[in-house]
Amino acid sequence: QSPTSIVAENDDSLSGFLFGAGRSQQRSRHRNHSRSHHRVHSWDSSDGAIAEGSASDAVGTKTCLAVPKILQRNRQRVMVADVASVGNASDTLVPAENGRITGRELHETAKALLNDGDYEQALQMFEAILNAQTERFGSEEHSSVGAALHNVGVVRLRMGDHLIAEVVLLRAATIRRNVLGTDHLDLAATMAKLGSVRTALQKFDEGMKDLRDALRITRKVLGRNHRTVAQVLCHIACLYFEADEMFSAQANFEDALDIYRNVFQVDSDRDACMAQMTETLCNIGSIQNKRKNFSGAIESFKEALDLQRGIMGHDHPRVIASLDNLGYSFSKSKAYNQALACYKEMLNAQISNYGSFTIECCDTLKKQILLYEKLKNTEVAVLALSTHLEKAKSKDKISLGDPVVLELEQMLADLKSSKSYFKWKSKNKPKKGPRDRSLDCFDRILFDKRQAEF
Repeated sequence: QSPTSIVAENDDSLSGFLFGAGRSQQRSRHRNHSRSHHRVHSWDSSDGAIAEGSASDAVGTKTCLAVPKILQRNRQRVMVADVASVGNASDTLVPAENGRITGRELHETAKALLNDGDYEQALQMFEAILNAQTERFGSEEHSSVGAALHNVGVVRLRMGDHLIAEVVLLRAATIRRNVLGTDHLDLAATMAKLGSVRTALQKFDEGMKDLRDALRITRKVLGRNHRTVAQVLCHIACLYFEADEMFSAQANFEDALDIYRNVFQVDSDRDACMAQMTETLCNIGSIQNKRKNFSGAIESFKEALDLQRGIMGHDHPRVIASLDNLGYSFSKSKAYNQALACYKEMLNAQISNYGSFTIECCDTLKKQILLYEKLKNTEVAVLALSTHLEKAKSKDKISLGDPVVLELEQMLADLKSSKSYFKWKSKNKPKKGPRDRSLDCFDRILFDKRQAEF
């Protein structure tokens, strides 16, 4: 199946679509190399704590497209300014077990929990801040209440509670619009989040309206050539992708890519900008794969890989996913040797990343075996499998029924029962010499003579 990684940009406001990923990876196994696209997780460019500041400062990337797998098993990491700034929460006292703590202290703790994926605890803390702000300001519509609602909505979005997130973000948007005005970046942040939620709920018309509103505000305040504008365009592209409008999705990603290229040299955070540029390239490549434009996908993924290796290293999960996508594109173009090179590099990167040959590595090895068979090189396929099996069995601490050993043994058995293996074995049988062939002929003559006598 085709590797994909479609990513929507995030910010305090621009939440990356629904899916994101970091080093920790979900272990889902996909046995069929030709299955249909699945949603996949993608790397978030900033894994640090969430920054305080305006929506324009807070941006990242999340996944929303699907990709080729047997790999793809990443769990999202929250973006840097995925949560609103503290605002007046900093001097609001919040009840705690040991008395009261300030809103700022609780906010920072909640952000850390959110980054660690502890959504339940983060939600409790952000809701405690919301309750304290509501108690402090009463029925008054206040920007701090709007920010607190926005944060609760962000966590609900991360948890997949889309219906609740929609209600909460609608309230946040109403307060921010009434208090801050219709052209404020904080409102754009909430509208982008709301658009992402509605995209997840398949409410495409409403989601598009929200995202277009966010785009209008960011362009008006920041100009058309700003990284935050590119992030909103990526959100819109994700919506088009989910609505199965591939040409529109690709066009919006390409518009975003143009902006990233233009602002890269002058952007204050060039690493983040480059990371978002690589995600956008991967998204474009994924759509090109889906549209069967494999030559275009190859160029997109090759450029993305060059950038990713420079900023992430050779064994980062995003580099591994891009190698998977590139290998898929090559294989669909019947460039089997290039595809095999990608999967070999991918396997080495996985072993480096995981620290050993894991069950995920078996999936990548399966792809190599498939390509060896395409290249009619069954001997090397058997050798590769046997080598990895011997290494797995020679580990110091190997338990009975080790899943990696069992999987490799099954793969080797499947290969030895395949038609390609029998063809290779029959082709490589030792040939008889002239004397053996003469004796065979003589035996047949004698046998035929005895048969005639009877």
